Amino acid sequence: APGERTRRDRWRTEHPQLAAHSPRSRASQDLREDQDPLVEPAARRGKISGAPQRQAKEHDAIVGERNILSSQLIRREAELAKIYEKIKIHWSSLQHGEARYQE
Repeated sequence: APGERTRRDRWRTEHPQLAAHSPRSRASQDLREDQDPLVEPAARRGKISGAPQRQAKEHDAIVGERNILSSQLIRREAELAKIYEKIKIHWSSLQHGEARYQE
């Protein structure tokens, strides 16, 4: 409505300090920045509230822990393979010794 727009414009001219901080103006400014291809994605991410940043930090910590556990598991599996190989060799030696003893 044209009359409403003029009242809004008049209010903005009378209260410029409040108009700049209104939710509508912040939302439209955020929308313009999100549509601007020159705005860096990191700058957009900087506007993310604390909860998603905390979740991203927790995610990074969990991924790091997963990588550490994965490398430990690989080392332990290799160690286990060596132990089983030794057991196999000792078992073969025992069977060979038992066969010679039987002779």
